Amino acid sequence: MMPSGALGPLLAAAPPPRLRLGFGSSVDGMHGGSVGPTWLISPASPLRQRSRVEPLTLASPSRPLCRRRAAALRLGGLVVPTSKRTSGGGFCWSGARARASALLCAAFLSNAARGRNRRLASLGGRLGRSLSKRGAAAAASGLERSAGWFGGVRDDARRRWSPTSYLRDWTDGVTSKSIATVAFMYFACLAPVVAFGQLTGTVTGGVLGVPHFLAGAAVGGVSYAVLCGQPMTMIGPTGLTFAYVTALWGLCQTFGWPFLSLYAWTGIWCSALLALLACGGACSLVSLVTQFTDDVFNGLIVITFLATACRNIAAPFAAAGLDKTVPFLDAGIALGTFAVAALCNAARSGPYFRPAIRNLLADFGPVLAMVTATVAARYSSIASVASVNGLAVPSVFDLGRPLLVPLLPSGGVPPWVPAAAVVPALLLTLLFFLDQNITSRVVNNPSNGLRKGATYHLDLLVVAGITLALSLMGLPWMVAATVQSLSHVRAMATATPPSEGATSAAGKPSGEVVETRLTGALVHLLIGGSVALLPFLRLVPASAISGLFLFLGMRMTGGNAFFARLPLLFRDPEKQPSSLVVKPSTAHAFTALQAACLTGLWVMRSVPATALLFPSVILMLVAVRLRLVPRLFSRAELEVLDELLPEEIAQSRVAERFPSSA
Repeated sequence: MMPSGALGPLLAAAPPPRLRLGFGSSVDGMHGGSVGPTWLISPASPLRQRSRVEPLTLASPSRPLCRRRAAALRLGGLVVPTSKRTSGGGFCWSGARARASALLCAAFLSNAARGRNRRLASLGGRLGRSLSKRGAAAAASGLERSAGWFGGVRDDARRRWSPTSYLRDWTDGVTSKSIATVAFMYFACLAPVVAFGQLTGTVTGGVLGVPHFLAGAAVGGVSYAVLCGQPMTMIGPTGLTFAYVTALWGLCQTFGWPFLSLYAWTGIWCSALLALLACGGACSLVSLVTQFTDDVFNGLIVITFLATACRNIAAPFAAAGLDKTVPFLDAGIALGTFAVAALCNAARSGPYFRPAIRNLLADFGPVLAMVTATVAARYSSIASVASVNGLAVPSVFDLGRPLLVPLLPSGGVPPWVPAAAVVPALLLTLLFFLDQNITSRVVNNPSNGLRKGATYHLDLLVVAGITLALSLMGLPWMVAATVQSLSHVRAMATATPPSEGATSAAGKPSGEVVETRLTGALVHLLIGGSVALLPFLRLVPASAISGLFLFLGMRMTGGNAFFARLPLLFRDPEKQPSSLVVKPSTAHAFTALQAACLTGLWVMRSVPATALLFPSVILMLVAVRLRLVPRLFSRAELEVLDELLPEEIAQSRVAERFPSSA
């Protein structure tokens, strides 16, 4: 039997069996014995087209893969064995490493026919060690897929739930830094809770309102801080969840379905699916997400915050009639709150005062802004002119219904409701999976300086449990909130002088980050305790929350490469920065593509008819990066504008070490 395909002539001259690939993988060991060389049959050389891997098949001239010894996994035409260790002593890899193995094997056979075996052995060994180091880095990042069920959750729990590590997560937070962080994050987390609670209460007629959001944030936030693996991530209500709940309410109103029961069953199914994804290691798919997706997704959240703030400032002008006194006061308080918080935040890197005072102003800046706005709004001179509206919170805490939601026909629920909730649950699962993991990926970005490691699988499992509990009680769902999470990371960063490296001008943390569970738990305990302070919260002007939204949204733009490149679209071609590594036209095209994706997401989210299907559109960002972007931009350009996928990195290293095979 002679090999066929474009590599047939080269394969005929291939060396005999046991072709070692440099990282412990023996291509002939998968058959349980020495049955002759294992041929690599390809319709075209995989190294000729750099943008993707051509279909490859690993087979034997003697017999096909033994079904009992190695299950075949087809990945876009590439059949690789998925068993971990073969009886022949070799290892069989799946996923990106299998593709890299196939590329290396193709290059080995192609160059071996030219008599370069000794040189290739050395190059193959170096490439193998490089791939092995990358695999170790993937394991450290928490994205390495573990064997079997519960593998990823077990590995995450071993790292972060060990008695020593877990105790340090609490004791590390006993610092003066935590006091300022808790005070700031209390308002940063309370603002979206009250804002989205008020908006949801208006949409649902009070079925889900501010009291429900306060209770859900307290229960979910404290539980997450205690049980999660990465406590720097904060969960809470998000604009994407609000859009989904609004669409679900509209669906129930259209068909006359019971909203609360359908809501609860949707959350129950969603929690079960999230648990399956976490235990099955699906979080490893986050390795397919790059900065392209991060920037667009985070840009959507930033625009949601900014649009909410601007809408709250502009809406009173349209409803006020001829007397615009109150709207102008509200706008002044909102903009003043934003200005005070921004000035205090900029003081850290400013030239005035001593470093200790600058750090104190930066840490307590948002709190100082909220206090200043409250005092100014209640000052007698201003209060005599007009009455400024306070936070729309009830004077007493009352859910208005029993705590547990009826779920069964015995409680008056139609028997078809559990089945009807399956499709909405699939969409909600997709939204929570992407939101949780993309936010976790942004938080665990190496530029943030976190040292204790990521725990994607464990965190998703904890979110599944919290979603189940909140659904049974009919409370709002909570998931990782990007703005609050990054604000938490930056608030817990220890300041360093500019000469020591880090700078916060680009929105990145300055110095090391104190990773602790204490701040997250205290913040959400205070939110839960706010039910006893409702009369005092009514004194805080609602417009100050809009100013805090503006501050949080603008602060998020600092670390987003898309927003950093966006002004370049409007600059004079002769005034483009000289630091650009790629052509300005290439950078503009990449930015324009991201802007188009962001616009599409915003339209899908905003239109009521498509809001329920919105989570599936977020997944298209990954598809655009995997399929479309590599066709429009070269690998060298993507290394500058984005980041390469594992498969693209493997192809680049093969091409660098085997240039004659290209």
